[in-house]
Amino acid sequence: MGPDRSTGQFPHSSMVREGVAQLESGNLVSALSTLNHAHLAAPNYAPALHYLANVLLALGRAEEGVQCAYEAHLRDPESAPIQSNLLLSLLYDPSRSPEVVAEVHKQWGARYGEAASTPVRVRHDRVRVGYLSANFSVGPDAFFLEPVIRYHDRRDFEVYCYTTLSGSDWRSEQFRELADQWRIVAGLSAEAIASQIRADEVDILVECSGHFGASPVRAFCSQPAPVQIGFPIYPATVGLPNISHRITDSLVDPIGVTDSLHSESLIRLPEVFTCYTPFDGAPPVNRLPVLEGGTLTFGCFNRLHKLNSTVIRTWARILLEIHDSRLLLHHAFAGLHESPGEITTYIRGRFEQYGVDPERILFHGACPLPEHLALYHRVDIALDPFPYAGMTTTCDSLWMGVPVLTLAGKAHISRVGMARMSVLELEDWIARDEDDYVNIAITKSRDVQGLAELRRTLRGRMLDSPITNAHRYVQHLELAYKQIYGRWTDVGG
Repeated sequence: MGPDRSTGQFPHSSMVREGVAQLESGNLVSALSTLNHAHLAAPNYAPALHYLANVLLALGRAEEGVQCAYEAHLRDPESAPIQSNLLLSLLYDPSRSPEVVAEVHKQWGARYGEAASTPVRVRHDRVRVGYLSANFSVGPDAFFLEPVIRYHDRRDFEVYCYTTLSGSDWRSEQFRELADQWRIVAGLSAEAIASQIRADEVDILVECSGHFGASPVRAFCSQPAPVQIGFPIYPATVGLPNISHRITDSLVDPIGVTDSLHSESLIRLPEVFTCYTPFDGAPPVNRLPVLEGGTLTFGCFNRLHKLNSTVIRTWARILLEIHDSRLLLHHAFAGLHESPGEITTYIRGRFEQYGVDPERILFHGACPLPEHLALYHRVDIALDPFPYAGMTTTCDSLWMGVPVLTLAGKAHISRVGMARMSVLELEDWIARDEDDYVNIAITKSRDVQGLAELRRTLRGRMLDSPITNAHRYVQHLELAYKQIYGRWTDVGG
């Protein structure tokens, strides 16, 4: 059924809006049904497939989600959100090899990257570095962006922040105060954002959103700045040839191992690829919970999107081996303080298929940051999903004294947890494969005294490590910027 030419709307767009509302409220099973009906009624209506993909991903059904995202792309190949959603969905799918994921991103970049003329260099007293992001707000990425904006050496750098958010919160106000120049580019087209950046004569433009959400990544296509660099918020290549370099380190991107998975040239900082700034209001580390209640609790505070069938099966094996243990899931329902009943039933059902008592799967909805961190008081061991490992959640967990069991993969996205644990000299928490992951969980859960001692000392390890040394991290980052920018100017930019 085609659109109503008098309104330009598909007759079933209201059904899609209903499905989106259900998705946003966390009623994923209802959203799945509604959007399925919308798709069957109007098979060529791309938004129905687009949101259907998002629901399937949120249910941990990554392979089906990728297929829907691809079908949406075929029906509306010019939509920037639909294009980025397809690329993002690939990151959650354990059946896609790192090589395939990289190739699809590079194909996108080859299509949308422009052979644009590099802006003529305008000499400034300080290097103008611009950060373009949809993440200058309360959210996980702020923990890694804030130290960079705060500690730039203003003798050498003038910092421009371009935000695509129209609203504000305490984090965005913090960023606004830290920036030398604050630009709100919400609602502007990629071309208009690029024009603003050119008008500001930015020397180095840093990409900080990748293909997440309403990303402004297309503003980089026309080369609005002479040097364009990727900051490692997005856990894979953006795929755009106009972004010449990407910041990383040799743990998360080993030399000669992951270079071919990127369209960018990898710039490996000497210690860590990002620096984590702990929240000032974080509660103190508590005593190991199992010593208080006698029941060991595993936890995962990552998005449900990462809980694919392989992860569920592996975690079920752990719960079946450690008979009186529990699993606490949190952060799955943004903006909702209570986890919707239908999704808790659905997730518990997935574990029950493997013989796990559904009552052993616990849930907690979204909450303010101090309460979110305090939830780690209930967790003895954090379980890192795979292939899409946690980033902020891993650092939060470690800061709260909770060790993270992680599985090291072959791409950046699968090596973040491994990199953090290696820096902290906790390599015994890094698994080689699923069997090793289960065995480590069993061994560690039985060493209660070892867990208690690690919990007592883990925040100190974080404080003494490069992971939280913001000043040193920014010095390394600035040196990389100067080297990249210096090579460009030496060529005659």
